[in-house]
Amino acid sequence: ENYNAVVAACHGLVDQCRFEVPKRSVTVSTVGLVQRMHQLLDDAPFVKMAISLHAPTQELREQIVPSGKAHRLDNIMEAIDEFARRYEGEKKKSSIMVSYVLIAGVNDSNECAETLAELLKDRPVIVNLIPYNEFDNPMEPGFRAPEEAEVVRFQNVISQQGLKVFHRRHHG
Repeated sequence: ENYNAVVAACHGLVDQCRFEVPKRSVTVSTVGLVQRMHQLLDDAPFVKMAISLHAPTQELREQIVPSGKAHRLDNIMEAIDEFARRYEGEKKKSSIMVSYVLIAGVNDSNECAETLAELLKDRPVIVNLIPYNEFDNPMEPGFRAPEEAEVVRFQNVISQQGLKVFHRRHHG
């Protein structure tokens, strides 16, 4: 558990006597530690939030995210909603980045895209699509990156539902 160190680092980054990073530039990424997400709203209210989601349903999330069983999707959505309510009116602050690693044949179908769009609809999120980065790992046998056309198709399905979505491309 590194929560206290994360909060201390956030405060250190924005401290005028240290790094003086603009508060709007600090983002904390989480796999969905809901209790800590709520706590962060009080302990470091200036940070932006990024959630590593990677699946549009609880069942699929439990299969591909090791902590998926402990951190339920419905609770994560409630935390996103609380974050949005807390910062309503602060356009830059109220957007939450949702990271979604696309794994070919696992979470990149039209059905997954449509379900994800429905899940995130009416929430102030920006979806960051990240093609899976293939590497030799016996814990993830058979996982592979989707083709570029599949990423674009997934992106289009989501954006057609009115969500902001970006495709992170590999640069080497």
